[in-house]
Amino acid sequence: WNVSQLYPLHLALMLSFVPFAYFKFLLAFHMEHVSKKNEDGDLPLHLACSTTNKNSREMMKLLLTINPDSTRILNGRGQTPLSLASQFGKYSEIDTIFKSAPDTLLMKDPTTRLYPFMTAAVQRKHINDDQELEQL
Repeated sequence: WNVSQLYPLHLALMLSFVPFAYFKFLLAFHMEHVSKKNEDGDLPLHLACSTTNKNSREMMKLLLTINPDSTRILNGRGQTPLSLASQFGKYSEIDTIFKSAPDTLLMKDPTTRLYPFMTAAVQRKHINDDQELEQL
């Protein structure tokens, strides 16, 4: 990690155990970091869409409230938050992101070359297959 671009909000989102209350505390002191990209070109919203943190939904909603324009910004890999949320199976968050930036639904992910709705369908199918295997 490049320490000069290791912002507190980004770090909190990358760690899976950070409580939402602590994230809000960090946000109060580092509001300017909501629109800063880390060394990979990710805004905090990109990380919230792709994190395993159990509080990512609340974190994402808060970030969207503060900076709704971030839904249209590409990360360093050319991905939108909608694309990442689709890829990481964050189905309940997809609707919120889509409402903020419906035009991003027509942007293909450069890594998968799929539209977000296609990625979501593939992910959903994969999750359903895994659940069926567990039941056997």
